[in-house]
Order: sequence, then structure tokens, then C-alpha cells
Amino acid sequence: MSNKLVLLLFLSFTGVSNALGQTALEKAMKRINVSLNIPSAFSVTQNKELIFVTQDSIFPTIKQVYNFEPSYGSTAFKVIFGTIHSIFTHKDGVCLVFVFVSPGKGGSDFGNAGLNALNNLNFGRIKHDFRYGKPMDSASESESVELNSMLTHYPKEQAQKMFNANVMVMYPLNLRGNVYKDKYTRSRAVVVNKDGLEFYLYFMMTDSSVNNFDNYLNDLSKAFWFKD
Repeated sequence: MSNKLVLLLFLSFTGVSNALGQTALEKAMKRINVSLNIPSAFSVTQNKELIFVTQDSIFPTIKQVYNFEPSYGSTAFKVIFGTIHSIFTHKDGVCLVFVFVSPGKGGSDFGNAGLNALNNLNFGRIKHDFRYGKPMDSASESESVELNSMLTHYPKEQAQKMFNANVMVMYPLNLRGNVYKDKYTRSRAVVVNKDGLEFYLYFMMTDSSVNNFDNYLNDLSKAFWFKD
């Protein structure tokens, strides 16, 4: 066997091995052209596939997923977040960040409404998070306009400085009285978007640590970076 053929086989095997060794977060961020630089303030799960935020074997019914029936406890968190790509744990022990990466431009696991007039944000998942309008439907243009008015919009300069993004918005997430891991009672979502590609950061905090939300967000500055 020639040296050239051996080299080609080695490179091919290495490429496959690297792909198989990637975490779900690494694969998803690569798909939307985002590089990762995990900050020292956080530890990160190493799951290879999408995960639920609760690991028991109880799964919500279709009626619960679409809010026709109530859900509680572990099941409620599966309904609220669905599956995610990774969980970041802050070193202070009172903040978690659930990371979800949208499938691609104009796409969402809860439908989409990518509107140029609204900075290319995809409102399907935002609509789901607010439990807004008709369940099982994508966000309409009018719903997207209404939802957009409920978001806190960060300056474009801040989005660029922190993530090389065009758009960054935040909104509170209603946990409906459910408590995660017996201490996390408060949640805020941050959506980071560039040209229709986006990821979601769901901050889970206690009644006290929610006051440090801005610090937690700053700790993630440049952890995710849209490549030019």
C-alpha cells in the first residue's frame, strides 16, 4: 500500500472519529457557523445527542405538549424546554444555562416566522415559550409583531461585541410555579441571532441569584462566536 493511500485512509478515519466524538452542542454550533470557547466560569455537559433537562422516564402527552392539559414537576420541564443541546453549570452553584440551537435559517422545532422586518428572528419557539396564541400553529406575522413588543432588545453593538451577532433579545420565562432541582425558580431566555441563524440561552436561577443575571450573561461573552 502506498504512503499516499495510507495517509488518505488515516485522514478519512480521523475525520469520522472527530465527527463521532463531537458533542451535540459542537455539532449544532458548527451547523450554524458558530465557534465555541467555553469560559472557565462554567462546566458543560458532554452529551452526544439532544437531551431533556430532566432524566426520568416519564414523558408528556401530546395534550400536555400543546398546553391542552396541565403538566407538573419533571414533566412540566420537558414541556417547557423540549430537548436541548447542552447544560452549562456556573461555578457559583446557583445558575444553570440550557443551550438550544435552532435547526437552521428560518427553522424552528416549533414552526417559524422569520421576518426581515423583525430582524430575521424566528418567532416559532418564542411563541411556544410564551404559550401565546393558537397551539400547534407557527407564529403568524401579527403574532410575531405582538411578541416582538414583549422582548427586551439589546443594542446591536452589544450583540456584536458579545457574540458577533446582529440581534440579541431577552424575555422572562414562566416556569408556572415549578421548581427545578429543588432550587431553581426563575428563568430568562436570551436569543442570539445573525442573519436568521440563532441559538437560545435559558438561564435558570434562584430567587436570589436572578439578581446576578447580567453577570451570568457577561460570563458567556464570546463563549459563542458567529464566524464571518
